[in-house]
Amino acid sequence: MQDLGQHEDLKRIALFDELGAAELESLSQFIILHTFAKAQIIYQADKSGEDCFLILKGRVKLCLGLEDGREISFEILGPGDFFGEGVLLEPPLHNCAAQAIERSELLLLPRRQLLELMENNGRFSLYMARHLAGRLHEFRQRQEMLLHSVNVRFARLLLSLAKRHGTLISGPGVRLNVKLTHQEMANLIGTARETLTVTIGKFRQEGILTENRHNLVIKNMPELERRAWPVSEAVPKI
Repeated sequence: MQDLGQHEDLKRIALFDELGAAELESLSQFIILHTFAKAQIIYQADKSGEDCFLILKGRVKLCLGLEDGREISFEILGPGDFFGEGVLLEPPLHNCAAQAIERSELLLLPRRQLLELMENNGRFSLYMARHLAGRLHEFRQRQEMLLHSVNVRFARLLLSLAKRHGTLISGPGVRLNVKLTHQEMANLIGTARETLTVTIGKFRQEGILTENRHNLVIKNMPELERRAWPVSEAVPKI
C-alpha cells in the first residue's frame, strides 16, 4: 500500500475531469494506491465501508454468494472503472462483494472526501449521479436477460465483454482480454457450468467463437448479435 503522491497522476483519470487543480491537490492527499492479488476479496457484501474504488490495472468481479454455496456474478470491471459507490449512501454499505480476478492496482477513494466534492462541485456531482443511474440501468438489464434462453444470455455476455474488454485483431475478430473460467462465465448468466461448456462448444462449432492463446475470440460478430437480440429488438452497437 502506498500514497498516490502527486495530483498530476489524477488528471489522466476520466472520473476527475471536472475537478480543478486545487481539488485534485486536496484529494491526492487522501487517495491510496493498493495492490490486490488474484482471487483476493476487496470487500464483502452487506459490510460497511469507507472507500470507493477505481481500477488502474487488472480486473475485478462484482458478485453475491448464495446460502447453498453458489455464486451470482453481476459484472466484470477493468481499468478506468469505478465501483463500491454503495458507501456514498446511508447507511454506507457495500451491496455486493468485490473480488480481484487477476492481480489488480486500485485507487481507494475516501467516502468523506468524495461526498465533500459532490456537495461543492455541481459538475462532479452530476457525473456521479449519472454513474449511479447507469449502474442501476445495467442491473435492470441483467435481470431482464435472465428471462431468455442460455444461448441468448451467453451471446449477450460475449457482446458485453467485447465492449468492455475487447480488442480488434486481424482475421477478423475481437479478442476478449479477460480470462474467465467456465464457472465464472456461468455465474454471470445464471446457469450451470456444464450447460455453459456445452453452449461454448456449440458456438465454436458454428464458427462464432474460437480461442487464441487461451483468450476467447469472437469470429462472427453479426451472427453473435443476431443470436443475442431477436429480430423485433434493435441491435446495440459495440
